[in-house]
Amino acid sequence: MREWIPALDTASLPWIATPLAGVFGKALNRDPDTQARTGMAKFEKGSFVPGRPHYHVTDEEIVVTAGGAMTFDHRTWLPAKGYIYHAPGAVHGFKSGFDGEVIILSRHNGGGELELNYIEGTPLQDDWYQIDGQPAPRPPVYIPDADQLPADRDADGVSRTHLSRHPETGEGSLYLRLPAGWTGAQTAAPVAVYREMFVLEGDVLCADGSYLRTDYYAFIPPGRDHSFVASEAGALIYVAFGPG
Repeated sequence: MREWIPALDTASLPWIATPLAGVFGKALNRDPDTQARTGMAKFEKGSFVPGRPHYHVTDEEIVVTAGGAMTFDHRTWLPAKGYIYHAPGAVHGFKSGFDGEVIILSRHNGGGELELNYIEGTPLQDDWYQIDGQPAPRPPVYIPDADQLPADRDADGVSRTHLSRHPETGEGSLYLRLPAGWTGAQTAAPVAVYREMFVLEGDVLCADGSYLRTDYYAFIPPGRDHSFVASEAGALIYVAFGPG
């Protein structure tokens, strides 16, 4: 299991250059056993990223955290707060592109090292498809604007917008919105499944005393006490959660 990270200010981490011109990265967390990992990438304006169809043996989630917009096909563009999920074996990357500087959060939930398995010859189609021809239980999704999706709303103004979820294991991701001035339970409780979080905007205070603000990252392993207790300005938080 990945290590406990109660509050990490990702803005304080340096960008590390990659072999691709104009592309930089930050490593946030990694599981040494499963190779599950989360990081950030920055694509500067004018950076060259080859758009070549490929797939991974592990799943892939991307949240556009800041900047312009990105695309894998030049038809669907995802601006800041846009979300992508690719199941293992989902062919994508037909015509990747970036409109201005783009910063993303990228997570891969185990299954080995992230490899780019390129499609030789002409792909079966110019939209994503599963390399084995079978439908994925948790299908790929592209969500440019999560505000257009239905949300579950509590009486205290908290809302949850589900982005993607495995129908069998329950593992998935959502956007959690807290209204300004919100207060919740003041005591922590152990979480049953892991929670991985990135604050897209706003602030939230946790029962353990950690304070998360915009661009903060946290990972809470199963069994660790955790809860949100208050938000002064309100918050929009990306939350990935484990099976169960």
